[in-house]
Amino acid sequence: MRCFQTCWLMVVVVGSWSTTGHAQSAAPTPRYPLIQSPARGAVPLSGAVGLERLASLEVADDASTPIEGSGISSTGGTGCVGCQNGTGHQPFNGTLWDPSANYTCGGASSGASGIVGGVPCGCPNWYVGLNGLIMTRDDENPAFFSYSDEDESIQLLNSREASMDWGGGVEFRLGRPFCGCEYGLEAVYWGLFPGTQESNLLQSQDINPGFFLNSTLNFDQLDYDPGSGALDAGNWFDSAERHRLRRHYEYQNVEVNLIQQPLFVSGYSPCGMNTACCGRNGISLGWLFGLRYFRSDEYLQFATDRGDEVFGNNPDDEMFYDIDVENNLFGAQVGGQLRYALTQRLHFNSATKFGLYGNHISHQSFIGGANGAAIVNNGPNAGRAFDVRSSKNDVSFAGEINLGGVYRLHPQWNLSAGYRAMAVTGLALPTEQIYPDLRGIDDLYDIDSNGSLILHGAYAGLEYLW
Repeated sequence: MRCFQTCWLMVVVVGSWSTTGHAQSAAPTPRYPLIQSPARGAVPLSGAVGLERLASLEVADDASTPIEGSGISSTGGTGCVGCQNGTGHQPFNGTLWDPSANYTCGGASSGASGIVGGVPCGCPNWYVGLNGLIMTRDDENPAFFSYSDEDESIQLLNSREASMDWGGGVEFRLGRPFCGCEYGLEAVYWGLFPGTQESNLLQSQDINPGFFLNSTLNFDQLDYDPGSGALDAGNWFDSAERHRLRRHYEYQNVEVNLIQQPLFVSGYSPCGMNTACCGRNGISLGWLFGLRYFRSDEYLQFATDRGDEVFGNNPDDEMFYDIDVENNLFGAQVGGQLRYALTQRLHFNSATKFGLYGNHISHQSFIGGANGAAIVNNGPNAGRAFDVRSSKNDVSFAGEINLGGVYRLHPQWNLSAGYRAMAVTGLALPTEQIYPDLRGIDDLYDIDSNGSLILHGAYAGLEYLW
């Protein structure tokens, strides 16, 4: 009972599960008889198994027995759920599973390589996983920047033309199972670094001869002095040789979760988090509770060159409109997991997570060039530099779904792959911080945080248990 009571106390602390009927005593005894292997005359467990029933199972031996050649302990622990019942376990033998073997779960040592004591394949002390990611971002509503002075109704450059392409990332997981693999504590980090996307309009190639590029924004409300005297900024953004749009994307995620499984088992021998190790095929369900930090960093730049089509040749001919927005979400999440074991080596899984988060938002908008910021030239904000920095706190919601599979290559190595989608609301996005009247600097201090984000894509990698 000691191991189960420890788990019970931890779950009560996070408020995610409670149960009754497990009072400590000086000499605890099982509420239910030991479930022995059929080789010893017991009837194997089948059908639906509830949490209380699983919690009451006892392991015959409370000692830790190392698994030969693996470094994994087969500790059951009084009150913890091991793989104590069922038949047909195919132990690992060399580099292949031996389908001819019919070793039982639980009881005395089967004598097979890699299986000793009460928990076939054992409960790992730790596990670590490394995945590669390839994901993309769902496009937001477009913001338009350019048109040809031949026809203002035909707008030529918008924010989607520099939208995030499929980009790579990495995911790292570290977990510590306990209570016979019925519970686990897992830390996860993943990051997406798709880099910078760019789209260009060139006067010589993208519009009819004799016409130039103009901007949809009223830059003539600002003055800019490149060092030779101030002119309204429309002289740079209108009648331009080149317009360029750049966007940069970066997303990072850190979370720590308390995981429990199986909460409910149907046609399945309970093996806890080590489900691919033993037991009959079937479905298991579990839950998780944890904390998550998510960071979204997006940058947008609309640039113009009035002198030629090459940036950097003459900085006095160039101006830039920069918008940088960073969202930092932190909060609690809950979720569920479902696993279906197709074979003893292959299982499919799905997981969902939902959470409510506080979001600290940082924002900067800048219009200017190499010689500094442009200046508002009329209205109540006349004389103020267009360099706005602001922040706010808001509330965001995030949900995530994962669909995938795990294939056991070896008792200590798993191959995993799947698909992931994550949706976040209550975000500030660069395209939402563009105010139609560029004189309205004060309006830019009030950050618009009604945007949303969907990231989705594939992952694949390896997991090592020890």
